[in-house]
Amino acid sequence: MGDKAKFLNHFFERISDIRYAAMGLTVSHPEEIAEDIIQIAINREDTRKILTVLEFSPYLKRVRLEEKPFYNFIHLKLSNGQWIQIQLIYGFVRKGIQFMNEKEVLNECTINSGGIKVTSQHLNFEYVWLIHCLNKTNVPNHQHLFFSQYNRNERSAIFAHIRSRYFLELNVLDELYTFHKKTYRQVYEKIIRRKENTWAKRNIRKTLYAFYSALNLIKTKSIKVQFKGSGYHPFSKTERARVY
Repeated sequence: MGDKAKFLNHFFERISDIRYAAMGLTVSHPEEIAEDIIQIAINREDTRKILTVLEFSPYLKRVRLEEKPFYNFIHLKLSNGQWIQIQLIYGFVRKGIQFMNEKEVLNECTINSGGIKVTSQHLNFEYVWLIHCLNKTNVPNHQHLFFSQYNRNERSAIFAHIRSRYFLELNVLDELYTFHKKTYRQVYEKIIRRKENTWAKRNIRKTLYAFYSALNLIKTKSIKVQFKGSGYHPFSKTERARVY
C-alpha cells in the first residue's frame, strides 16, 4: 500500500467522530481514491479538529492552509513527496451564488461500506452535476460510469429529485452528463431566484471572496507536522495543536 493510501486510511479513521460528508467520490474505500483533490463538506467549527488530525499525521511532511470565506484548501505533502489537497467546504458557493445547502448535505449523511461518510445519492449526484453544469463542462466519464452503476430505483429517485428541484424537461438521467446551454440557463435562473441569492447577499459573498484572496497573497499558514516516532497522539489530547 502506497503512502497516499496509507494516509487516506489513517485520515478517514481519525475523523470518524466528526460530522462531515465526502463529496463526488466514485469509490467506497479510502485506499481506492485516485483523485488528488478530496472534497469534504463540514461545519466550520470542526476545522480545528481536521487540522489537528493532519498535524499529527505520520504520513505528512508539510501541511499548508489556504483560507477562503466558504471553503479552505489544505495542501498536503506526503512522506514520498507527493502533493494532494483536501478541500473543506463550508458553503456551496460559486461566484457569490449559493447553489446547494450545506445543512441539507450534512443532514443526509450516511457511512458507506468503506467507512467514509457521504451524503445521499441524489445530493451527491446533484453536486457533481451542478459543478460541471455551472462551469459549462461535461460530467467526466469516470463519474458518469459511477452513477450508471446505480440500480433502477436509485436512478429513478435521483431523476425525480433533479426534475422536481430544477423543473427540467428530461427523458432520462443520462441527458444531464453532456453540457447544454439551454439546461444551463434553466438551472442558473432557478438558482439565482432563490431567497439566499438576492443581489445583496451575492455581493457580500463576492466581497468576502475578494478580501480573502488579497489576504492570501500577503500571508499563508503552514501547520507544523509534529508526529513523533512513539506513535500517534490520542485524539483527545490533540486540541493543543497550533497553526503556524
